[in-house]
Amino acid sequence: MKIIYGQQLVKRVRELADNVQKRLWVASPYLSSWAQIRKIIGRNWIDRNEQIKTRFGVRLLTDIAGGKFINPETLERFRKYGEVRTKSGLHAKIYIIDDSAIITSANLTGTAFSKRYEVGILLDSKRETQQIVDLFEDWWQKKVKEIPEDWEPESDRRETRREREEPFEAELEQLWSLPPDPGDPDDEIRAELSDYDNFLKCYREFAEIYEGIQRLWKKTPLFFETDAFLNYLYHEAPTPSKKYAKLRPRNLNSEAKRKEIKKYALMFNKWVLNPSEDSELDERPEHRLRKSSKIKRLLGKKKIKHLNKDDIKEVVYSLESTTRYGNLTRFLENNNIKTIREAWENLLYGSAPLEIRMSQCRQRLRFFGKSSIGELLGYFKPEKYALRTVTSNAGLRFFGYKVKAY
Repeated sequence: MKIIYGQQLVKRVRELADNVQKRLWVASPYLSSWAQIRKIIGRNWIDRNEQIKTRFGVRLLTDIAGGKFINPETLERFRKYGEVRTKSGLHAKIYIIDDSAIITSANLTGTAFSKRYEVGILLDSKRETQQIVDLFEDWWQKKVKEIPEDWEPESDRRETRREREEPFEAELEQLWSLPPDPGDPDDEIRAELSDYDNFLKCYREFAEIYEGIQRLWKKTPLFFETDAFLNYLYHEAPTPSKKYAKLRPRNLNSEAKRKEIKKYALMFNKWVLNPSEDSELDERPEHRLRKSSKIKRLLGKKKIKHLNKDDIKEVVYSLESTTRYGNLTRFLENNNIKTIREAWENLLYGSAPLEIRMSQCRQRLRFFGKSSIGELLGYFKPEKYALRTVTSNAGLRFFGYKVKAY
């Protein structure tokens, strides 16, 4: 047990959070902006939560009765990566990170950690921490409520539009320096999806060249056949495209692209007629048609508003990127039905530009990555959208198209 305060308190909270492995539990009546939160507890708890296969222990206990000093966006971010509850009368400030804990006077606000004289007790072993873990667990279970997803603090006409973190904060001078902002994971999501229009333009050009060479499944949407071709190129071709998932795209002019596409398209034709015995690929057109028909039916404009859990399971079972990479169970356990409905409806029927809707879907749904979004769009509107996955992306780069690594 150790007393910590001032810059030492700021530093120790961030150090513990940056090295989190299994649990981040926070109790704080006040919550500041998302940008300030990232400075205090970093973002490793988010990144790790996205990587591990079991549910990561993120809990936030607050008191929404203190409305004007709780940032709604921060609540939403904590809810996305864990659980959030409100407990009437909460005044304690507790930070439990793995087997360490800090019991302190400091709210989870930039003001508390940079402008106030706060002090804390650091419990730095599992034995010392167990009692506060038990107390937090007891509070978490008794006389708490879920916070509605649309909760917003009551407005105060006397306040300016500038966010207030704590009472009297404007009168305080800065005492301590907050650690640097590690960046917003959602900004990175927006960046990784920002080239979809370019991808689709390249894919259409590639598909037109392929169609000028051959059509094997004439009653099947063109993009389904080209997707099968790119699957073959990634998994079965004598010179697989797999390494171009990360390598720079090949430098090919227009004529060289056409020659390469023709060369491998004819190989694909032979392979379809006589697939290798040890191949795990089953490239029959009815597979994609069946998935597309199911997804169109379940996600029709009227039906999507009333999706139930079984409907959602049918959709995600149809997406190889969700089932193959072990995200299926995590997706179903970590997203509620209402959020899934709203995210998919906005993706498929919203009015904002597609890349924004894709980004919004990626941000709202846990364990539903960019490849799942690409597949969902491709199956829902195969005449308009390609099935963008690592496989198709690598194929375009193999043929010299300048699309970003996926």
